[in-house]
Amino acid sequence: MAGRVLLPLLLLANCGGAFAAGERPLVFGLFPNLSPRTLVATYQPMRDFLEADLGRPVELVTAANFDAFTRRMLDKEYDLMVAAPHLARLGQLDAGYHLLAHYEQPIQAWVVVAADSGLRDTRQLAGKRVAIPDRLAIMSSLGVAMLAKSGLQLDRDYQMYEAKSHNNAAFSVLNRQADAAVIGSIPFQQLTKEVQDQLRVIEQSRPIPSQYFAASSRLSSRERQRILRALLRFAGTAGGKHFLARYGMLDIVVAKSDELKEMDVHAKQVRQWLMETAAP
Repeated sequence: MAGRVLLPLLLLANCGGAFAAGERPLVFGLFPNLSPRTLVATYQPMRDFLEADLGRPVELVTAANFDAFTRRMLDKEYDLMVAAPHLARLGQLDAGYHLLAHYEQPIQAWVVVAADSGLRDTRQLAGKRVAIPDRLAIMSSLGVAMLAKSGLQLDRDYQMYEAKSHNNAAFSVLNRQADAAVIGSIPFQQLTKEVQDQLRVIEQSRPIPSQYFAASSRLSSRERQRILRALLRFAGTAGGKHFLARYGMLDIVVAKSDELKEMDVHAKQVRQWLMETAAP
């Protein structure tokens, strides 16, 4: 069944450098909140540092969508992953992943419209089309909640358009495929200034924890600690600081094993969705 449900991983970066013959690469899963091209450009410096620091090949992979990424996570296909907080919590609860670290910068869901749009308030989205990154994205869940507070119910008062990534959701507004989009505050900051200037934020959600790094229980405690130390060291290097600035983050800090309990309700929603959409 897994072969029919899961989409193939997209290999983003092949391992380079000289390593022990036959040494298995550390598979680093990147959740697809951005397009593959943007992901590889963003995470290549981290991959290079981890390879050098750990002395083993590191392979960056992602999936075509959040559904495929999450199912592969639950099948324990990633040695190391970076994921939204609700998916990291689901991996911790259902697949035994160990939380290692997270980006320090909190994140929000932003509702954006075209800068020249007459829309000024989420209540004006009645009868409109709203783009989201992916139905399983935490930002989409927060966006639906924001619109609900404005009295708008999905499918009754507005239509949803899945754009498959945050930057695609933003561009769907500029391309007039959608009247508004719900995207993350960090992905918005990663857009070029030219694109940002063509968009306007009309609503913001409450802040939530940022993306988390988690390691598979297949790895020994010593291996997990080595990876954690490498991530923290990377954040302190010149290249790491450039990476964080480019990614719109403040730092990488150590995670506590119980700090994502507030994500349980969102993890439960994802779990239910996966059960309902599993292939027979």
